[in-house]
Amino acid sequence: MTLDELRNKIDEIDEELIKKLEERFDVVMQIGEYKKEKGLPIVDHDRELAKYDRIESLSTPLFAEFNRTVFAEIIEVSKEFQEDIVSETLEE
Repeated sequence: MTLDELRNKIDEIDEELIKKLEERFDVVMQIGEYKKEKGLPIVDHDRELAKYDRIESLSTPLFAEFNRTVFAEIIEVSKEFQEDIVSETLEE
């Protein structure tokens, strides 16, 4: 494959990732609304640890650490997003 073909492949993958991330954050928003409604805390340490274990188990050894790092950022942004949802009610 040429460099241009490889870059085009990356662009296609990026488009898919964006769609999946937006789909994921739509669900994150729904979870935030649910937690707000039920008065539940944003952070669930047990769920978070289980999530990291699952990420590592789904990863190939070569990419396990990379995937954990990427998902750590996604999880942090998700928690911030949910905190924004919960605090919207408090500010109104």
